[in-house]
Amino acid sequence: MQKIISLIAICFLIASSVYAQKALSIQGKKVKDGVIYLTFDGKTLEYFTPDKKADSKKNVDESMTFALKDDNSCNIYLKWVNPLKYKLTWKDTTYMDERDKAINDFVTLLVAQFGSPVTSLNKTENAAPAEKSTKTNGLTFNTSIDAKDLTFNNTDLTLLYILLRSYDGEIKPEFNLVTDSLKKLDSLVSINISNKVDVIFSELLSLNDPTKVLTTAIEKETQIKSIEAIFTDIESLQKFITKTLSDLTITEDALYNHYTKTIISKFIDQSTVSLTSNKTLTTKLKPVIEVIKNSVSDESSNAATKGFYRTRSVGFEDGKKLQTSLTISEFEYKKETKEFSKKGDVLQKSLTFQKYDFFAISVSTGLFYSSTTLKGYGVSNSTGGQFIVTEDDITKSSPVTAVFLNFNFGIGSRYFAPLTQIGIDPTKKRPFLLLGGGFSIPSARIAITGGPIWTWNPSLDKLSVGQTISSTTDLEKDIQYKFDVQPKGWYLGIQYNF
Repeated sequence: MQKIISLIAICFLIASSVYAQKALSIQGKKVKDGVIYLTFDGKTLEYFTPDKKADSKKNVDESMTFALKDDNSCNIYLKWVNPLKYKLTWKDTTYMDERDKAINDFVTLLVAQFGSPVTSLNKTENAAPAEKSTKTNGLTFNTSIDAKDLTFNNTDLTLLYILLRSYDGEIKPEFNLVTDSLKKLDSLVSINISNKVDVIFSELLSLNDPTKVLTTAIEKETQIKSIEAIFTDIESLQKFITKTLSDLTITEDALYNHYTKTIISKFIDQSTVSLTSNKTLTTKLKPVIEVIKNSVSDESSNAATKGFYRTRSVGFEDGKKLQTSLTISEFEYKKETKEFSKKGDVLQKSLTFQKYDFFAISVSTGLFYSSTTLKGYGVSNSTGGQFIVTEDDITKSSPVTAVFLNFNFGIGSRYFAPLTQIGIDPTKKRPFLLLGGGFSIPSARIAITGGPIWTWNPSLDKLSVGQTISSTTDLEKDIQYKFDVQPKGWYLGIQYNF
């Protein structure tokens, strides 16, 4: 009785590990050629496979299984969406295929009947033209800057210039070169780099046509180079002004001399702070452009699926499954931080990838009926209180509980599915082994099967029929059980709700 309870418990544990197989049909959407195509419109995620057309696409369920027919790997292509607006995050988990586990557990149970251990089986506008430049005293300046226009953007420099113009003393002519340089530097520092960065980010975010991605990215890279040229000019002017001031006496008046150099040094410091800040802004542009370029780097070679790009590949070992949690998040551009900020998650899906197999595996408990005659040994009373060994035929015709491993043919019908099965009954000394076939009705989760029965035959080791023994214990110790390769009869089995 204890063994019966134990085997039934084992059966339920095995059956619970293959809960997904209870439909008695092939689980998952069959995938040929190891390719899946996804489309996302901002709300809905849909898919289709290479043997279908885009018009046949269907919604991706909250939890979905794909059965890979040709290999344990798959390429996932996504119809292009702007990666700056939508981000796909994949979180993978690999675990043992429940079908393999069910078979391994059943084989372990089966082999144990023979007394042998068994090991476990096993992702526009044209660019601004570059500004022409010219060299003066070894320094490079943009020719677009009017050196004759002495109106400064910086207030301190304007006041300084007015004071110098009104000064009655001598101002050395070399200072005119410094003044011109200050004017150029003031004009460059006053350029609104932040606004230029905003424009580039906004135009990249507004892209919705993958055929324009590369040309737009090249345009924006050219604009970045133009901005970086401004930075180079600023640094050159800063170095020239600083070096020239250190060797120059602007006036004979020490007070004017000190005041002038203080104002100019303060302006140089301010321009350095602005330059550092603007460099930080532009460094945020390059990785974003790389993201947008990489999003169109691996387009489908299939003429029917142009505009689809490989977003990732999945793969797993034999006997394993891969489950990935896909999250699609929406982002927006924040001018304050010059970054893309997450608005929220749009959807989450659970996708499972497994190897396709023509058979659906299920483990069930059920009853089988048979009328089988088996050889058995017993004792009869003899004179003197002893026992005589006897041989009897035992007929078993009562229903017996068994554990079945079922191989269901995946023909796609809800009302009829042929199957083959292996069964083990939970008797103690001579368990029945069943090998048969039949059919199931998947919609009702019921199966009727039948086939031959094998079992273990008892034989006497040292004793013989008719021999006198002193106790039944002597007989029990002497009986040996050997598996008989000849079937002992036929069975009719029924399983329900599996």
